[in-house]
Amino acid sequence: ERWRPLRSRGITVDFPCFLAPMVGLSHVALRQTIARYLPAGTSTLLFTEMLSSRRLPAERIGDRPETAFADGETIVPQLLANEERFIVESLRKLEQMQPVAIDINMGCPVTKALKHNWGVALMGDPRYAEEVVRITVRHSRWPVSVKLRTGLRDDPEYLIDFARMLEEAGASWITIHPRIAAQQRRGNARWEYLARVR
Repeated sequence: ERWRPLRSRGITVDFPCFLAPMVGLSHVALRQTIARYLPAGTSTLLFTEMLSSRRLPAERIGDRPETAFADGETIVPQLLANEERFIVESLRKLEQMQPVAIDINMGCPVTKALKHNWGVALMGDPRYAEEVVRITVRHSRWPVSVKLRTGLRDDPEYLIDFARMLEEAGASWITIHPRIAAQQRRGNARWEYLARVR
């Protein structure tokens, strides 16, 4: 059921594992390598690393490894964004990649993202995060998803409320990195939180 927005566009997702978007890694060469290992006849979503909505409008798609792509990829560009005009301009620019969906980054914990109220910082302001999703959904020709963390602090009830808000704002699906912001990529992941949110 969660893939209905893609099926209605003729996109099939029938392989149950995705490679998470990763800075410095989720380039076209890695995506194509992963695609070669998929079972014959199956299809999955292939995410770019996060792309800055401040940078995208002024650049040519394909000039940097982050925006290079191959024909026929079921590609989902991930946007680091929080302002309407930059979201609109970035979506227009991303049309060249022929994406199947757009992902909003609400999980990046690095200082640079937090300083600009990007990434996981948006989880600290649900109303603002909701507006970012609504803006992106309103201007996007494709389904919109959100990648997030369990939060800025360990609060499973807050996470569940936040996930419900994203759904109500129009997110077609969400992806959760089950660690709080301060853990970055270290420490124990709270896998049980995924089941609770679902």
